[in-house]
Amino acid sequence: RVVAVYPDGSQGRHAVTHYKVLERFGYVTLVECRLETGRTHQIRAHFQYIKHPIFGDKTYGGDTIVKGTTFTKYKQFVNNCLEIVPRQSLHAKTLGFLHPTKNEFMQFDSELPDDIASVLNKWRRYIGDNFLEPEAIDPSGGPMINLGDEFEGKYKIVKINSINNIWISERN
Repeated sequence: RVVAVYPDGSQGRHAVTHYKVLERFGYVTLVECRLETGRTHQIRAHFQYIKHPIFGDKTYGGDTIVKGTTFTKYKQFVNNCLEIVPRQSLHAKTLGFLHPTKNEFMQFDSELPDDIASVLNKWRRYIGDNFLEPEAIDPSGGPMINLGDEFEGKYKIVKINSINNIWISERN
């Protein structure tokens, strides 16, 4: 099932995803997400909507090169990474919730899976060997994100701090 974002609010349910850039690899970016809501495919739909699909996500367009150079070497590198992680590159490092019957907070932590860790290390080596101009490192592929920017009237940048934490929220 594919979930869509409706900018005019005519359909769907309210959903908010906060994300923080942890590391940039040229046209691919490692982010941490914090969800205010827990909708089906929420992270996948939100990132596809802002034209940054989850790496390897065949359903939402993350299995193709959407940004980057047209050089054969780059395309081959990306395809090799997609073979190492033949799935969406999502990992729930920490899950927490209030237990419904015990009424106590429970939290579970999990290490990054080997396939994702391997691909992240490949990207680190690739970027180290293939210097990209600063404008190529902007993950949006366009102008820098500014406070108050909106994505098609649905999302608005509500806070940016000095360490690249960017919060987007759905407009009511």
